Amino acid sequence: MDVVETPGEVIYILEVPGAELNAVNVEIGNGTLQIDARVEVGLETDELYYLYRERPFNKRYTRILPIPPEVDTENAAASVKNGLLMIRFPKKVTGRRLQVNQQQPRQQQQPQQQQQTPQQQQNYLQPQQQFNPPGH
Repeated sequence: MDVVETPGEVIYILEVPGAELNAVNVEIGNGTLQIDARVEVGLETDELYYLYRERPFNKRYTRILPIPPEVDTENAAASVKNGLLMIRFPKKVTGRRLQVNQQQPRQQQQPQQQQQTPQQQQNYLQPQQQFNPPGH
């Protein structure tokens, strides 16, 4: 068994030589990956008497493996090809990397206030005169 990691996914690779597609069961739950496979090897009939048997007729694989928390178990996929079971877990997208010293996108500019004339600026800088109503 191998577990490999790429920038975008974690892949479990297990050997299941001779396993038929319908004889492989993969379950994901509680942070674990459970793999069950059954392989029938040889000829099993009443007409044959084996003088020597190195391979068992019914071989069963069972593995329970931890799944890293950074993978997306909802979008996992499994396939069997050439005796290899591959289970692919895409990584969850969390956060983002900030580039240092890169120009940030310009935010929407707020409407500019109307430019004041030099006379308006000068009036603003002078103290306000007190208002005296007529007859006082």
